[in-house]
Amino acid sequence: MISLPIENHKVFLRNYPNSFTAEDAISNLGGLQFIQANHDADPKDPTRIITRVVTTQFSLSREMAKNLCQTFMDARLFEGASDPSRREFHNKGIYQVTGKGAHIVGKFVHRNALSIEETRHITANATPRILFLERTDDEDAIVLNHKAVDAIFKRFAGLRPNVIARVSDSPGEPSPLTSSPGRDRVQTNIDRCNGIEVKDQQHNYDMYKHTFYGKAAVDWLLDYTTVISKEEAVCIAQEMVTARYIEQVGEENRSSQTLFKTGNSALYHFTELGRAVLGWESLIRSRGSSINTDWMDGKPR
Repeated sequence: MISLPIENHKVFLRNYPNSFTAEDAISNLGGLQFIQANHDADPKDPTRIITRVVTTQFSLSREMAKNLCQTFMDARLFEGASDPSRREFHNKGIYQVTGKGAHIVGKFVHRNALSIEETRHITANATPRILFLERTDDEDAIVLNHKAVDAIFKRFAGLRPNVIARVSDSPGEPSPLTSSPGRDRVQTNIDRCNGIEVKDQQHNYDMYKHTFYGKAAVDWLLDYTTVISKEEAVCIAQEMVTARYIEQVGEENRSSQTLFKTGNSALYHFTELGRAVLGWESLIRSRGSSINTDWMDGKPR
């Protein structure tokens, strides 16, 4: 990203600032020079700092470069400028760094003492907080022990429910999180850094608190953690299901192990155990008796 010509591009009379072309990315990876500076204390004199500069050169074939760009897109490090929902890398596309990608670049710039001002156009939209996941040294797999799963789950859910508030009732206007028109219009400026967006939703005549869809959970993990693929995000979500922190709505009475579903029709909510781990129940009770807490027994109302 730092060595790419990132500038304004115009396509069909529309401007895309701070963007780059697929061809520039492919050509750049064909002969990329990577310079990294490491600063360590002198073992003989702790007051002195030794700077080691390591230069690595990459020379990728065109096909390998395209595959690597697709990997970057799978990791949500950059996306299509005109249509971020398209996840395939195309030879003639225009692309922009995502908030997650900008955060990664920003950390690299800081760690290697590079010019902050010269990279401001890349890092300006950096996501404030990204959860860096621990990985094994041998296979680079995500560490998913009990402690790690709890830490990811708490970051995923947030300190308090990240509720999508109703702002108006507009018949005929579709809601961003519902599939049918005529529902409540919801706020669009909710801060996803605070956790997965949740809302109260009815299912089979029962009302469930703080629900979210399987696809939304995968998207959140891809955007706010250092997972590099949808498969890794699904693996983490499955661990939350296995730990019984979240469950699919309507699956409460099943005793057998269930698989996490990634679709936009798979509705999930936080279990009683999950809410206890998060401390949400004590938080809500502290707000006063005026709040209806009938849902806290785990049964829908």
